[in-house]
Amino acid sequence: MVVILLLAGLGYWLYRTIDDFHSQFTEQGYKLVLGESMVISADDVVHGPVLYFCTEITIDGTIEGDVAALCEHLTITGTIDGNLDLLCESVTISETGVVTGDITCKAVKVLTVDGTVEGEITGTIQVRE
Repeated sequence: MVVILLLAGLGYWLYRTIDDFHSQFTEQGYKLVLGESMVISADDVVHGPVLYFCTEITIDGTIEGDVAALCEHLTITGTIDGNLDLLCESVTISETGVVTGDITCKAVKVLTVDGTVEGEITGTIQVRE
């Protein structure tokens, strides 16, 4: 019985965390983009603010404006010209990746930064490489 209550509590906490993250940015006027897998190609320029709610996100191009990402994995090889808010399992900023603003981690299991982050990195990160 205790295990069932713990699992129910964990499920509710996870639901509330995701719902709060989603609500926070949609109320600020972020454009919501849903999908299984999202790729911003190297030639693409996206104008933010944008909230990505996907399993996998790859940013090879440029995003001009703030980005919020709720995903399992985010890879940045391009440029985010703004702030980045994260609720992701793993995030990789490759050697060519650039984030000009701050990175705020609501919850990130693994953050790997091989590229450039011009702002501050704050929040909850289990492992930073």
